[in-house]
Amino acid sequence: MNIIDKYIFKVLLKNIIVTALTLVLILGLFKVLDENSNINGLNYTFGSALIFTLFQIPYFLAQIGNITVLIASILTVSYLNLNKELLIIQTGYISLKSLLKKIVKYGFILAAFIFVLTELLYPKMLSIGNEYKNHQLHGQNTLGKESNIWLKDANKIFFFREKVSQDNFFGIFVFETSNQGLSKVLSSETAVIDNNTINLQNPLISKINEKERLIKVDNTSLQNIELNSDLFSKEFWKISQDLNYVYFHDLIKRIFTFKSNMNTNALSSELYGRILKIFSIIPMLLISLPLAFDYSRSREIHTKVFFGIMVGISFHLFSKMTNVISAKLDSPPFLNLLVPMVIFLIIAYVFLKNKLEND
Repeated sequence: MNIIDKYIFKVLLKNIIVTALTLVLILGLFKVLDENSNINGLNYTFGSALIFTLFQIPYFLAQIGNITVLIASILTVSYLNLNKELLIIQTGYISLKSLLKKIVKYGFILAAFIFVLTELLYPKMLSIGNEYKNHQLHGQNTLGKESNIWLKDANKIFFFREKVSQDNFFGIFVFETSNQGLSKVLSSETAVIDNNTINLQNPLISKINEKERLIKVDNTSLQNIELNSDLFSKEFWKISQDLNYVYFHDLIKRIFTFKSNMNTNALSSELYGRILKIFSIIPMLLISLPLAFDYSRSREIHTKVFFGIMVGISFHLFSKMTNVISAKLDSPPFLNLLVPMVIFLIIAYVFLKNKLEND
């Protein structure tokens, strides 16, 4: 890395730190205000809300990583322009194209660093923060509890109202199906999972009669359900929780573990979304930076930053839109997330071609 590269990297890193701190403070303020409704003046005080918000900081950084790098890159180029430093650099036989490559390269490296750093921190920090909040509000630990879990094994569909420990559950319904449709419903207030067997406590059975109505069967000796797969292993229960709490490597593990037993599209979408999130900074920078390279006065910098933010928001909204459409069409998750990337790269190519031809 030569002197010019080191200088550009140093200015970019400084702007990223300042931008990240500013955005985190803004998000933190809104989060504290949002927690105002939970403050009861007893256990969960304003101080408790602040502590809870501090646990959210790695998650905030994970969400704003790309927009932080985007804004910082625009500020870097704009301020270098303002000080005539870019003009001096270009007189040293460094082309505009080369300068653009350097900014995009360092922006991508720093965006990837933010992704790795936050990926290692925020799932655990979110869990600790929510546990702290629940303990302050209710005086009890709720970490590890899950609710409204739906799973399928062979011809049986299971519904668990609440998981209270690793092997114990409240409110279990087992729906047995056949070629004709629903044939039997088994319910129990509590159940325990032991290896590949679900042990039901005082179960009730309802069957479908000839009029296709559910009728209760009083006599039943069925209390254990043998499973046809290891779908209900202890490791499985992590799959149903909020994916914000799941590490990147855990997503990969779960997809390979459960893809033969259930629909893992939600897991795949989350995985591909995180991967493409790193690379999405490239088209954002390629679209936004040509405007920042225009020589201007400082009062026009805010216009460039606003344009960059709008590019980032547009990419996010377009990605959401394609996800909704693809969900209706049942298309592959990776393809759904790749479409916005390709479209924005095409737009970036048009922007750059026009800029380089005019300079």
